[in-house]
Amino acid sequence: MIKILLTILLAFAGLLGMLLLLLLIALLLPVRARIALREGIFFLWAGLGPFRLRLLPPKPKKEKKPRWNGKEREARESRRSVQPEERASGERPPAVQAEPEQEPVLPKPERRGRRQKKPKGGKKLDFEKIKLTAQQLTEYARLALDAMGQVRRRVVIRRLEVHAVVATGDAASTAVAFGSAAVALSLLEPMLEQKFRVKRRDIAVDCAFDRTESTVEFDVEISALVIRLLVLGLRVGLRFWKLYKKNQEKAVLL
Repeated sequence: MIKILLTILLAFAGLLGMLLLLLLIALLLPVRARIALREGIFFLWAGLGPFRLRLLPPKPKKEKKPRWNGKEREARESRRSVQPEERASGERPPAVQAEPEQEPVLPKPERRGRRQKKPKGGKKLDFEKIKLTAQQLTEYARLALDAMGQVRRRVVIRRLEVHAVVATGDAASTAVAFGSAAVALSLLEPMLEQKFRVKRRDIAVDCAFDRTESTVEFDVEISALVIRLLVLGLRVGLRFWKLYKKNQEKAVLL
């Protein structure tokens, strides 16, 4: 009996250890998101570690083959039941005609007063009960901006590819638009490198005098460790809860 209990405990401990190991591996894997625009079609992927799932555009569904209905099945079975002598003589059996089923006529239900449909939706917010001072709004905004900055520091841009072709149909307008795009790109690239960690970058702007419409294609992939995002979420949630409790205590004292 003791051996059986020890075996069960060891099996349970092994299963619990495997689950904890899988959870630890999942926390150490990077979560990824990739968005791309190719030939006017948006693509969106989401993944965890080496696994990836395409969200947009959705994969086309396979067409289901039509099944035999009751009448066709009866006709098919009647053809199979023909005797071999009749088949040898070449005589075709008469086609089986299914008699149309007559549906019973039901009395029409009496009309009653229409029920009034209840409006869908959740509870409406009572803005009169939500009273925040300018200082409280500033504290919440500061917390949100701080959280955005921490998320930015934890996100890695693994791929940044942007290819644009400027074209307007007029040579002078195309040259002016191309110069503006080149200046904007030269100003944005240093800011982007200062704010984010970019591993692979390929940004190019060109002009085409023989076209009438501009085209843009991009491919951006970002990633972040799950455990770092989880720790950040817990930290920001704790700070928000402390700030909320402090504001509630001030409101009660007032």
